[in-house]
Amino acid sequence: MSAINALSRLPSAVWLLGLVSLLNDSASELVYSLLALATSWPMVLTLRFADRVGKGLRSSPRDALLALSVVPEQRGLAFGVHRAMDNAGAVIGPLLVAWLLWPLFAFYGLFLAATEGAEKALVANLAPKELLGTAYGWFNLTAGFITVRLAVARLQRASSIRLFGVLRGSRGAAAEILGGARHSVS
Repeated sequence: MSAINALSRLPSAVWLLGLVSLLNDSASELVYSLLALATSWPMVLTLRFADRVGKGLRSSPRDALLALSVVPEQRGLAFGVHRAMDNAGAVIGPLLVAWLLWPLFAFYGLFLAATEGAEKALVANLAPKELLGTAYGWFNLTAGFITVRLAVARLQRASSIRLFGVLRGSRGAAAEILGGARHSVS
């Protein structure tokens, strides 16, 4: 009961700063989720830099406001409440991202449910009964190979964009066009 009394005696500024911290940390976790969409290292660097600058700008003034808003005997409790709300924000952020993205994952699951069954049924219909295991082995090997090849092609396109920009700068537009044509044929 004394803990509840001590919490209830904290000034409203402590609770307000805790709420701001909860919202701030939730927003920060949303920004971290954008890292999954980053397509280059400069984008990752920019997101991390923005997050760290934001933390640096808000931490010292917030801690000073917390320390000045309570009597010295309540400072530990005030900082503890703040940390608890900060950690709650770190939990709420990813949960919010999951809630916002669940339709995308549900659509992906429905797509797989609609296509994978038909693909495997086709393999079962086309393969002789005694070679069914081998047919599924080749099917999965081929699907895996295509997936890896597409991922490598995506990485090559991303690096080619940078490479062709360098070619254009050093050898002109013709080298960039010929390099792009060669890349598209390979």
